[in-house]
This record gives sequence, C-alpha cells and structure tokens, in this order.
Amino acid sequence: MTNILIQSPFEYLTDRSGAPLSNGFVYIGEPDKDPEEFPLPVFFDAAGIVSAPAPLRTNTAGYPTDGAGNPKRIFTTGPFSIRLRD
Repeated sequence: MTNILIQSPFEYLTDRSGAPLSNGFVYIGEPDKDPEEFPLPVFFDAAGIVSAPAPLRTNTAGYPTDGAGNPKRIFTTGPFSIRLRD
C-alpha cells in the first residue's frame, strides 16, 4: 500500500519571523516589478472567473481570504511577483 500525502488546499503565508501573516496584505504583480505598482489580475478559481480584490487579505491563521475571513486558494495568469505586508 502506498501512503498518500495529505496537504492543505490553502496556501499558508508567514511573516519574516515564520509566524502566520495575521491580517496581512498580499500583493500580486508583474514579474520582476513592484507588485503594488504593477498588479496582475488574481482569481479565487482556476478558470479565472471569480476575481479577487487587490490587495488580498489574510486571516489570523495566515491564509488568503475572500474578505469575509474564509480561506481561499488564489490564482493568476502566469509568472508573478509577490509582496506581503503586515
């Protein structure tokens, strides 16, 4: 029998100390550019239908959320840069 890796479906984000990025801001932008100045579209679904706000917010556990505190997976269209702020 082969063991199967169990993973969280949500990306966990941390601050510089390794603690959860509690109530933080997540900026996604063009590669090799300032993501706050050159944002890319971000979505809550792989099909690119459900738009996510910019900047994204994290909950107290460090997961990106939909603004109501519900953890969400995030997607963009290709290569990107990222900035996290607390």
